[in-house]
Amino acid sequence: YIGKLITQGALQPVDAYIEQYSTSYKTYLQEHPELLPYLTFDGQMYAVATARTTDGIANHGLWIRQDWLDKLGLKTPTTMDELIEVAKAFKEQDPDGNKQDDTTALVGSTVFDTYAAMNAAIGNQWYLENGSMKYGATLDRFGDAMELEKQMYEAGLVDKEYLTDKNFQRAIQLWTTGKAGIFAGSWGGSAMENHIRNMLKNEPEANPVPLEPVSTKNGKFGLYQETPPNIFVAFNKEMKNPKAAVEYLDWMVDEGWKSLVNGEEGVHYKDVSGVAQMLDAEKFKKEVSYAGEYAVVRDAKFSPEDLLVKAAPDEISQRLAALSQKGLETATRNKFRRDIPYQPNFTELNDIQTA
Repeated sequence: YIGKLITQGALQPVDAYIEQYSTSYKTYLQEHPELLPYLTFDGQMYAVATARTTDGIANHGLWIRQDWLDKLGLKTPTTMDELIEVAKAFKEQDPDGNKQDDTTALVGSTVFDTYAAMNAAIGNQWYLENGSMKYGATLDRFGDAMELEKQMYEAGLVDKEYLTDKNFQRAIQLWTTGKAGIFAGSWGGSAMENHIRNMLKNEPEANPVPLEPVSTKNGKFGLYQETPPNIFVAFNKEMKNPKAAVEYLDWMVDEGWKSLVNGEEGVHYKDVSGVAQMLDAEKFKKEVSYAGEYAVVRDAKFSPEDLLVKAAPDEISQRLAALSQKGLETATRNKFRRDIPYQPNFTELNDIQTA
């Protein structure tokens, strides 16, 4: 959408301001040249951003009930055909052992996105195909994803109500109450950890584990991942004091972001070898978690191992953090296909369509 705002003349370039007024962010950008293609339009820099950490780049993930696989004597699926066979078994072979036909194979908040990503065909994304730009929804691979959706639905392998489950509450309920075997959602993090926490309250013996994306006839691709920049900060064309804005961004990237993301040291976290370890998960959720979006630029460092350090020390929080670590490693093992850094703006689309 930034390309659209630039085309409409609503934004102004920021490169001259960064060069003239910035110290900290200018240095940061020199250390992160991978950001520039996403911030530059028509040869000028129109936005400021800092890099997402790995847990911010990874987005979607798949989860599967390992205990159901074990009970039914099934192997972890690695191909789409194998995934369909596992789904049929989860639907038909009473994996929860209650002698009722009440289990659903696949639920989630990203079901079709998962089909599309595993076929490298996100509908609203552009792809380079044999030297030409092609819109995702026009590709044969996108048709394969739609055919898979139809097949899964008609076979009863997804919840029949998932198309109308707009806020995904039914999908979450089926997963957390132990009535679904595969969940398409996030790789981990707070949302998925909350779902699994609730599942374990209902099903203490459940063993949900991350599932690697399976291969399709179109190859093997990762699930949806974000671009490297985190939050885009643009300057309105009518901005009166760009110097003050740049100085604010310098302060934020140096120190300002830390309390917004981590809270107050000694109250919400303690420092463990440079990693902010949460002291109380519920207190953090109530008092701090909402504030992170205000840290518009941040010089954050992260490795998957930090998840265990950051988590509250109680047993369940540590177990969930370990699952998130494995989920993150699984989600990033296969690269999501993204051929260009950002969607073309209207002028570029016209050039593409008339070329």
